[in-house]
Amino acid sequence: MIPDEQAGWMERCVLIGAVRQAGRWASALQAAATANNVEMVVLDGRPPRRHAGDENRVFVALDRTHLAPTATASRVAVLDGVDKFSGLGLVAEEDARVHVIEVTRFAVEALDWANNGTIITSDIADFSRKNRAEMLVMGVPVYPPDLVEGHEDQLDRQAAESLSYLRAASSEDFCRWGPPVFVYDQAAISLDDRAAVLDMTGPPRPLVRGPYLWGPRGRRRITARFSLDENASRHELQFRWGPPLSPTLHYATPERPGVYEIVLEADWPEIDGMEFTIALVHGCVDGTIEFLGAKLDELPIPAIR
Repeated sequence: MIPDEQAGWMERCVLIGAVRQAGRWASALQAAATANNVEMVVLDGRPPRRHAGDENRVFVALDRTHLAPTATASRVAVLDGVDKFSGLGLVAEEDARVHVIEVTRFAVEALDWANNGTIITSDIADFSRKNRAEMLVMGVPVYPPDLVEGHEDQLDRQAAESLSYLRAASSEDFCRWGPPVFVYDQAAISLDDRAAVLDMTGPPRPLVRGPYLWGPRGRRRITARFSLDENASRHELQFRWGPPLSPTLHYATPERPGVYEIVLEADWPEIDGMEFTIALVHGCVDGTIEFLGAKLDELPIPAIR
């Protein structure tokens, strides 16, 4: 049996999965609750069950472990503003990358926690902001907070673009991952928003990998573009896509120089990282690969027959 203190007892729960916007959204929700005489508690820990009180009380948290919803509880996950960044260019590149990955982890965990509940995406909240209209959260009319960040630089814009798969209300939308989102085995000859140019000379190894952002349960397709010069085209390449420990694999030796496109699909039975890799299977004495970025598409999960 589940210990009494661990059993679900909250009937109305809000989880803020957009960690950078937690303060703004918590303030907006509290202001709306006060204006409408609704009891709301913003949690910084998991309260004991004896504080359950009125079943109409709304509990708000940033950490899902602080919430104890019942099996039939109303759940709302807030992802609005998950793709808003500022100041990434002021920290080390690796620190910025880790921060963006952690932002996606919190967001995807919130999506998973929401189950069949309500999800407030940026697209939904932006509609209310544009029309200066309130939106209902747990039956409480709430004005979405202003999410204007400070100065945005190139890294901030790249991060926002890479997280667009968490922004849209529709799974039919796609997300573009530019070359700067990925990791390379050594310093690129050149790297910008359009392409990463890499020298393939060396032992077998991953040439391109990443972006290691977290993905919710589901099925996804990646379409990646790259070009090879004549020497590079003679070498066998391995392509991997999916959760890091259970990817879809494909091998190819193009044999001719040119621009190529690889399309792979994979399933995420659980929330996990998203990894795409182009690896050199055998050693190479000469050759150049130009990685041109990738497109991510959400796919319907095939029905079980």
